[in-house]
Amino acid sequence: MKKRHQTVGIFPTPVIDEDPAKKVLESVKSQFQRIEIAQHPVYGDQLWIDGDLQISVSDHAYNVAMVSPLLSHGNLEYVCILGGGDGGVLYELLLSAERNGLPLKKATLVDIDGQVVDLSKKYLSDFCGNAFEHHNTEIIIGDAFAYLHRANRLDAIIYDLTMDPIREESDRRKYIGDVIKAISDSLNAGGMLSMQVCGEKEHDPMLSMPRTEYIEILTAEVMKHFAGYVLQNVFIPSFEEAWTFLTAQKPS
Repeated sequence: MKKRHQTVGIFPTPVIDEDPAKKVLESVKSQFQRIEIAQHPVYGDQLWIDGDLQISVSDHAYNVAMVSPLLSHGNLEYVCILGGGDGGVLYELLLSAERNGLPLKKATLVDIDGQVVDLSKKYLSDFCGNAFEHHNTEIIIGDAFAYLHRANRLDAIIYDLTMDPIREESDRRKYIGDVIKAISDSLNAGGMLSMQVCGEKEHDPMLSMPRTEYIEILTAEVMKHFAGYVLQNVFIPSFEEAWTFLTAQKPS
């Protein structure tokens, strides 16, 4: 799914971060996780997974941070979003491509849980617009990592998941390295990666190591396959902290 975890039974149990100010509009237990749509008096409608905030309609800055670095790619035709079932990043991608005259032919979104997509369509239309029904959109309900290993010739990949290992006992460095290599292998020459990294807290409760060490490992693995990278910190309102985002480009 989103910022801190993907699905129950695959990633470690998420930290419960409930907000007493939220009003739950609908709560559904899918085959993977507990999904809640809530209304917050300050941040508007929200998506929560297993008691963990994923996104709010006030968090447009998150979508812009994920998409805007890709606009420098002059031939942005085929883009894949891994995760992002709320549709916000997808909507921003479609709007930005249209506004900037980019030749986007297909935007593929891969999310494990179709009920997240359905609830986002129902409640978060101010956030996702008509992105799920757009003629350039392809929605795949399935495992993002399985899709990644069979994908190829993409111009950009937006990684809207965490880098938490699938199994808690897995080696984080190897896992990160495997994911980054799979992303690189799926991209054309000159292809771009955009991803969220983590929040600004020195030790994010969902990371098994300090944030600085995690970023060092991630950037080292990125440099094995990409020509370089850029980190940016962007304040995300409903999380009340800055998030780090990474962009990298393969050699042409």
